[in-house]
Amino acid sequence: MNCVIIFSSNQKNKMIVPKVVKPTLLPSIRLDNLEKLPEIAAIYFVLNDKEEVLYIGKTENIKQKWNSDDKQELLEVTKNAIITYFAVASVDILNQIETTLIEWFKPKYNITGKNTTNFDHKP
Repeated sequence: MNCVIIFSSNQKNKMIVPKVVKPTLLPSIRLDNLEKLPEIAAIYFVLNDKEEVLYIGKTENIKQKWNSDDKQELLEVTKNAIITYFAVASVDILNQIETTLIEWFKPKYNITGKNTTNFDHKP
C-alpha cells in the first residue's frame, strides 16, 4: 500500500500536516507479526481494537525497535492492538514529526511535553 504524507511548504521549515494523517489507512502489522516489520526509519502509531491512537513513537529502525525488550510493557497493555507506520526519509525530522502528531492526536500513553516511552501514564 502506498501512502502519501503531506508537508506544508508555507512555513520556513517544512512541517507535517497532521489533519491529513489517517493512521488506520497506513501500512499495519498485528503485534503477533512484528517480525514482518520493515527495517526503516519511521513514525508509528499503536491503535487499539477500536482504532483509537494509544501511542505515537519514532524510531530509526522500526523492526529493531519493536522486536526489542523495551516494548514488552506496551505489548501487555495493548494485547489486541496493531502498529501502523509511515517511513521518514531523514532521521533528522523524526522528533519534529513525532511532536506535531502527538500534539494533534493526544494519545493516551504519550506524556505531553516529554519524549518518553513510559506506558504507565494514566490519562
